This record gives sequence, C-alpha cells and structure tokens, in this order.
Amino acid sequence: MSQKAVSAIALLGGALLSLMVFLNGSLAFYLGPIPASLVVHIVGSVAALILFKISYPSIGLKNLKNYKFHWTHMVGFFGAFAVALIGYTVNTKIGISGTVGSAVLGQIVYGWFSDYFGFFGSVKKKPNWQDTAQAIFLLIGVGLLINA
Repeated sequence: MSQKAVSAIALLGGALLSLMVFLNGSLAFYLGPIPASLVVHIVGSVAALILFKISYPSIGLKNLKNYKFHWTHMVGFFGAFAVALIGYTVNTKIGISGTVGSAVLGQIVYGWFSDYFGFFGSVKKKPNWQDTAQAIFLLIGVGLLINA
C-alpha cells in the first residue's frame, strides 16, 4: 500500500475518531456519561452481532457455548471506561480537541510501556529519540489546545 493511501486512511481514522468523540460527548451531555456509555455499547454490540452473522452465517449461538473466555474479552471494559471518560471531558473546558489529543498522548505513553516491557507478548523495544520528540510535540499541542 502506498504512503499516500496509508496517510489518507490515517486522516480518515482521525476524522472518524473526532466525530465519535463529539457524538459520544453530545450523548453524555443529554443522558449523563454512564448511561451514554451504556447506549454506545449496546448499539455497538448489536452492530457487531449483525456484522458477525452476515460475515459468518454458518456459525450459530449454539456453537459459542464451547468457546472459552480469554483475557482479550476484557477490552469491552476498557472501551466502556474510555467512553465514560470522554463523556465527562468533552463537556468541560478542554473540549473535543483536548480530549482527542489527550487520548492519543495516553495511547502513545501506554505504547511505550507496552513496547519497553513486552506486554501481552509483544516484541520488546526501547523508545528512540523520534518517539520522544513525537510525544513532546503532542504534549505541547494538547497543552495549547486546552489552555488556548
């Protein structure tokens, strides 16, 4: 895949992330952060089940009884926590830009720890000067967004 295509997909992903944060924040403004998180996850679960059934029509719910729980299924908890936090922060003075920037910065810092310690079986890698520079520029940008 070309660098232009990858960049376009990344920009589209960022735009969709910002739209998601805006919509989740708006829903949290009217319902409250916890009920909004519940609504978001119910809608997401229904959409996932529909897509699953369309993609794998031969697999029924009866076949899932033999499926064993795995730690990766806990990702929904973290998603619900993130949506609730977004509901709180979007409707404060930091707004959507600060919320998205802070979330990305948090992902970068977690990625550093994950790479450095090899969390979840990932390859161990020490952050280099480019990783540090990117995080510093993002931190400055988030600071400007929040305090502007």
